[in-house]
Amino acid sequence: MNNYKHFILFFLLLLLNFYTLSQPSYNKNDFILKGTFSNCSENYFLISFIDSADVKYIDTVKINSKGKFYYWTNKLKFPQQSNIELKNKININLFIAPSYSLVITANCEKNKTSLTSIRISGHGAVSNKYNTIVSIIENNLFDTSELDKMSEQVALKKICKEFNLRDSVSKKIFNDNVNKEKYCNYFKDIINNENQFIKLISLLEYVNSNSSFDNYQKSIDFVRTNFDTLRLDNLFNENYYYSNRYKKELMSSIYLEFLAFQDLKQKKLFTDFYLYQLVKIDELYIGKIRDYAFRNIMFDAIDQTLDIVRLNQYEKKFEKFITLMNNQYLVSCVKEKLKEKKSFLAKFKIGLPAPNFKLKSKEGKIFNLSEFKGKVVYIDFWASWCIPCREETPYLKEIYNKYKNDTRIVFLSIGVLDDEVNWRKALLKDKPEWIQLYDKNNFVSKKYDITSIPKFILIGKKGEILNLDAPRPRAKEEIDKILIAEMSKIYTN
Repeated sequence: MNNYKHFILFFLLLLLNFYTLSQPSYNKNDFILKGTFSNCSENYFLISFIDSADVKYIDTVKINSKGKFYYWTNKLKFPQQSNIELKNKININLFIAPSYSLVITANCEKNKTSLTSIRISGHGAVSNKYNTIVSIIENNLFDTSELDKMSEQVALKKICKEFNLRDSVSKKIFNDNVNKEKYCNYFKDIINNENQFIKLISLLEYVNSNSSFDNYQKSIDFVRTNFDTLRLDNLFNENYYYSNRYKKELMSSIYLEFLAFQDLKQKKLFTDFYLYQLVKIDELYIGKIRDYAFRNIMFDAIDQTLDIVRLNQYEKKFEKFITLMNNQYLVSCVKEKLKEKKSFLAKFKIGLPAPNFKLKSKEGKIFNLSEFKGKVVYIDFWASWCIPCREETPYLKEIYNKYKNDTRIVFLSIGVLDDEVNWRKALLKDKPEWIQLYDKNNFVSKKYDITSIPKFILIGKKGEILNLDAPRPRAKEEIDKILIAEMSKIYTN
């Protein structure tokens, strides 16, 4: 009997030892994220963060059949902004940090109610409360009217109202809780900076899009009068670097567009916008943001280039700017991006067969691209949330109505990067009569390297690629001329 007890005790100790060895070795500075996404059709989501050298880590987090997930890492070394996204169903902005242990729950059944269902608890919840509240406010209360159609007075009122609302939420949350949680003060500073930069972005967008700002001095005076001049004169302060709005929207996009418009107003002309931006970065930018902006503009140029000759020209021009970069990780990203694009364009040369795809229509019928051989195919890639895409629809209707009885051509619209419910709602509202397909798993958008929309592609009668960046429907005469020329060609099998 004693031998049996000893055997049981030995077995339990062995089992305990095995269990302990099989578990990750946690410490107090690890980051933990767990929770439940109810009514979730996805089986994973992505989360990313960076290190001090801007090296980006992307991890895949598995969601089980009950919607539960668990994620742990010891690679997160400093507090920063991040987000988790479930294939356009729900996007949750997060503040993550060493030692944070966050618990998230959300109902993913409907896109609009998902935001209001998000609940974050655990260590780090106080800092994340701001993101949760502001996400709901932005989606339900903020006026989405276009600034360029407003008078100065109305535009300023709108910009200031939104800034004050965000600011009041920030003060309410952080002034009461700043000492209750580690890194609260750090994230409070990030949010205050973010709010200022959102205001500056709106001011610059208004100046960029409004024709009344017809000279350089008027544009500058408007921005300086309505924004913190001390912050404006210190845009390269490295304390701002860990603000995503600052890095991605302001300094890698809107501010450079503002500089371009001001140069055009002073009759300084340029032939290539991407190269112009790189020159401006070299002339004006300092600090960490300089390399980051170089990388982002080169990425944009590579993404938008659809022929190998142009890409090779860019690669040669980029050499000068790459040698000016100090961050070798960002340099390696640019070189890898060029390599990937070359590989893609080698498969997508004009005249080569267009990659086939099979998608369901809104009625549930399956269509293959290959079944349209013998016809010219004009493909429209769009999404319900893409305003420029939907602005093309009336023009596309005109072209379709002109050729709808012509058997030499077919029109396809493919919903990409979109939620199926929202895609169907947009179809009900816009009422297009031609074939509507849905790219459920982003298979076609990845296959055709669709990095921005609207995008129009033209396929010839032999199933060959004619144009990977075809004219948009609003360019009526241009696209009409191309379509007539291609339809007139004789097809031989």
